[in-house]
Amino acid sequence: MHVLAIYRVNEHLADLMAEASAERQARESKPKGRRFALVTSLFAGRAAATPAAGPTKAFANS
Repeated sequence: MHVLAIYRVNEHLADLMAEASAERQARESKPKGRRFALVTSLFAGRAAATPAAGPTKAFANS
């Protein structure tokens, strides 16, 4: 009898976790909207345009 009760509790927890995961995935799949539009437009092309000077560049000149 106790084994069946534990089994039902485990099933219930698994159902709750699956439901929460589905809700989280649905929430994450929605577009972010305009909230991040300014930030992404400001930093969109900077990485390729200006290479960062690192220690390898400083050692190459000496």
